[in-house]
Amino acid sequence: MTSPADVPLLTELALPLRLAAALACLGCGALLALMMAQRADGTDARVERSWLVTSAVIVGACFWSAALCVAMGMAGAGRVPLAGAAFALLLSIASALVAFIGGTSRRKRHRPPAAAGASFLLLCVVATLAQSLEWKTPLTAVLAVCAGAIAAQVAMVWTLSHWQRNRRHAPWKRSIQAALPLGLAQALPIAAMAFWLPMPDPVMPAGELLTAVLAFGMALLAMQAWRMERLMMGRHQLLGAQLQQAHAHLERTPFSDPLTGLLSRVGLEASLRQAAQQAENQGHRVALLLIGLDSFKSVNDSFGHALGDSVLREVSRRLVEHAATLVGPPRVIGQTLARLGGDEFLLMLQGHLDRQSLGRSAAKLLEVLDGPINCDGQELKLSASIGIACFPEDGGASKLIVRADAAMHAAKAAGGCTYMAFEPRMQDDARDKHELLRDLRHAIENKQLELFYQPKIDARSGQVTAAEALLRWHHPVRGTLSPDVFIPLAERHGLIGALGNWVIDDACRQARVWRERGLKMRVAINLSVFQMRQNDLVERIQAALKRHGVNPSRLTCEITESVAMEDTQVTQRTFERLGQAGIHLSIDDFGTGYSSLSYLRRLPATELKIDRSFVMDLDTSDDAKAIVDAVLKLAHAIGLKVVAEGVETVQQRDILLQLGCDEFQGYLFARPMSARALLLWAVEDKPAKNAFRASLFAETDVSVMGDAPRSSSQDGLHSVQALRAQRRHGGAAGG
Repeated sequence: MTSPADVPLLTELALPLRLAAALACLGCGALLALMMAQRADGTDARVERSWLVTSAVIVGACFWSAALCVAMGMAGAGRVPLAGAAFALLLSIASALVAFIGGTSRRKRHRPPAAAGASFLLLCVVATLAQSLEWKTPLTAVLAVCAGAIAAQVAMVWTLSHWQRNRRHAPWKRSIQAALPLGLAQALPIAAMAFWLPMPDPVMPAGELLTAVLAFGMALLAMQAWRMERLMMGRHQLLGAQLQQAHAHLERTPFSDPLTGLLSRVGLEASLRQAAQQAENQGHRVALLLIGLDSFKSVNDSFGHALGDSVLREVSRRLVEHAATLVGPPRVIGQTLARLGGDEFLLMLQGHLDRQSLGRSAAKLLEVLDGPINCDGQELKLSASIGIACFPEDGGASKLIVRADAAMHAAKAAGGCTYMAFEPRMQDDARDKHELLRDLRHAIENKQLELFYQPKIDARSGQVTAAEALLRWHHPVRGTLSPDVFIPLAERHGLIGALGNWVIDDACRQARVWRERGLKMRVAINLSVFQMRQNDLVERIQAALKRHGVNPSRLTCEITESVAMEDTQVTQRTFERLGQAGIHLSIDDFGTGYSSLSYLRRLPATELKIDRSFVMDLDTSDDAKAIVDAVLKLAHAIGLKVVAEGVETVQQRDILLQLGCDEFQGYLFARPMSARALLLWAVEDKPAKNAFRASLFAETDVSVMGDAPRSSSQDGLHSVQALRAQRRHGGAAGG
């Protein structure tokens, strides 16, 4: 309770306290109005409406509180009617809402009507309080209050519109500085009302505590709203900054290769367009040197992608280190190095360039990449092929990369480790390969593939020991295509796995068909380097053998010498597992690689095939004869049987017989033929010297998967004779 000694002091301070409370409420309302205007930015209509209504309620309540403080100071708290005060509060909120709508509108023509409407409603607030308290005000007071209300709401509308447009993220000090004049403008109608009203009696006011609490509550509300608004704005700014950083990162990412740090294909294309425009304006050239690593896929398959990535980073480092020294100024005025993807890099040169200098640059790059690469304890030897295309003579910027790529693939087709400049025919070749690849993807499902077979003949007895399966593609437009045409394409584009699986299955199926017809011999298939690096190759071969009921010893897998010499864990493990599975293994194209017979001795192979290039020159070259003789003697010394490929003349056959060759294969005996043609050829009763003789494999029960041969070959002869008899009576069928 208040002591008697404090009564004179409270009486003297009653009116100033009430006026201070009114000014505090108006200041808080002005500050809140500015902060709320920052939030109503129009990005979302529903959010904007919510902010406008909230702002109108708080700002209107602030003005109503200020007017109520003055009213209590003049009339006493006990004389303020509740109904009048409530109606005044609604009018005050409506006035603030109209002012906010006009002040935040983007159309200037909406602002004068809004200011007029808000002024009228504010005048109604003062009039409601005056009517409720039965004040008798002169006309001069009424005009003064009207002028104050108009000035207050015009200032509100103008400040809100200016603040929202130019002060979206103003600091709090600037907001307080702007809120002070706005609060004073809002005080004008209340000041006019207080000026014309009589001073209260010098007694202690009854509502002093209520006035102080009301003003303090409005101040706390304003500060809390300001704090929340600051937190929201800070979080909004933080999120905005993070969004900008993420956007900048996304803009940079497509232009940079994450593995090597070089420019990516997207970035290079942008740089190429700009360089081509500069070259056209300044009269110089742009040259692209597209670098593709040879046989890089084997690195990934053999050692894993982690080592492959290390190799790519090392190649990138070498290119960056030596690119600047290829062609110096004044010929080169700009250069850009990029990684297009996979094992392909591209060097773009700008300046006064000619074909000779570009050729020298490409040759230097080949030397740089030719050296051994040491990565993760592995020493690798790589080479590269380079394609060159120039702007403007080889095409515009949009076609230059494609044409450099065509030249690079032409260099690969020429054997690799070389460079080639673009020629129009290369584009035709590239288009032709693309069409061929498209058709190859559907060759299996369209049943366009077929296995042809070429017999292997025992050198002493003339009997057929095996037939090598050779893949043919019956293209609907191009005719029958040999593997040399489409196998490299399949290896390069990941189709060799599907083709290899089809060959394995169809060869096993045909072996069963021939066995059921009484034709007993091995079927040989060729395994590529890509198949040898597949971990599940042996399982797939075993599954095919089991599916068709063929003994593993009836299947021969031919692996080229270069693949056999590949000292990788995957290849060697596949070799060992094939031998353990009982599959007959043969080293194909022997003599074209760099192997040693002592190394071959450790492999589970039982057969060597001398490459046709040595057989071809037997009757004309003493060196070829000496090489074949040495191979035969060394192979026999370590227990390997030898097959000569490409035997086409009687002289070649006789020399090989004299040297001790075990088996022959070539056009002298039979050309590759379909399975049906081979069966008909086998049963054809001809007296020719090289006609088919009984297989070395004997007849067995076809229902037994083991197919264990008997000791005599006469049963095989009897079965063939039976087939011949059947053919004479018109009953032979193809396989």
